[in-house]
Amino acid sequence: KDNTSRQRSFPACHYGACARYRTRERTGILLMTSGGRASGVDLSVVMPCLNEEVSIAWCVQRAWRGIERSGLGGEVVVCDNGSVDRSVELALGEGARVVREGRRGYGRAYLTGIEASVGRIVVIGDSDYSYDFFELHRLVRPLLEGYDYVLGSRFAGTILPGAMPFLNRYLGNPVLTGLLNRLFGLETSDAHSGMRAFTRDAFERMGLQCDGMEFASEIVIAAARARLRVTEVPITYHPRLGHSKLRRWRDGARHVRFMVAEALWPRTRGTTPTPHSTDLSERQGVPVGSDSAGVSANGSGGRTGGTETRGREGSSTTETAPTPPGS
Repeated sequence: KDNTSRQRSFPACHYGACARYRTRERTGILLMTSGGRASGVDLSVVMPCLNEEVSIAWCVQRAWRGIERSGLGGEVVVCDNGSVDRSVELALGEGARVVREGRRGYGRAYLTGIEASVGRIVVIGDSDYSYDFFELHRLVRPLLEGYDYVLGSRFAGTILPGAMPFLNRYLGNPVLTGLLNRLFGLETSDAHSGMRAFTRDAFERMGLQCDGMEFASEIVIAAARARLRVTEVPITYHPRLGHSKLRRWRDGARHVRFMVAEALWPRTRGTTPTPHSTDLSERQGVPVGSDSAGVSANGSGGRTGGTETRGREGSSTTETAPTPPGS
């Protein structure tokens, strides 16, 4: 299919955006806040980004559609980790809120993006086209039913042809997941999936700290140690677009070192459990995953342009929608 047919299949979305934000400095970066939780924002979709101009617009579009499908008011937060291509411009053009993080690292980008988000529920996923955010209702529904943390499992779902290299699928991921399960007494099916969801309270209780690729292992271990209510749901894994930042052997070794060290010398992390906030399912009139229109964060049903925070001053930018990637 050409780009025209793809655009007809996945039209640019114009759904709810966040309330107004101000900026403040924190640990060398600027985070966006609203003096508390933004009115009407129950769901934050957070994705890291490093030179993903080929896929970022499509991912943000699909995230908005997934938010609409969930029936919750939401926002899309992109944490840029030093892109030198048009990633930031394209993300802003699709209405995402962009937060810049100068310190490199997969985990660092996620942590900064999550800290800058305002939703009571957070869905995280990579912005390289490999995860379809239109499926996010699958992860959100269990949270509304009382779970704290949901893992989107590729191995319990569908791995499309070309999405995962042979060694990663039949050696790397099974070995690393098996080691993690053995060391920590768990039964996860896909410890290194890039798509997960959790409540704000769960995030605080986990106390995540890893800056690098080890973040994927850390979140599974931290969820277990915080005694979170955990479940898995099947997802579809797509072939990524653009250049992969994953270094198979180096990153695999880092995961092993982290897991062994964490098993022998556990870190002190997180906060004590707090009473759970009001059940979101009771506050929303639209069931998750229904075809009814989503609730916009600003109550207007129209999505505002993206905003970006960088340097010492924040700026607001609105661009025309870029063309989604072709198939």
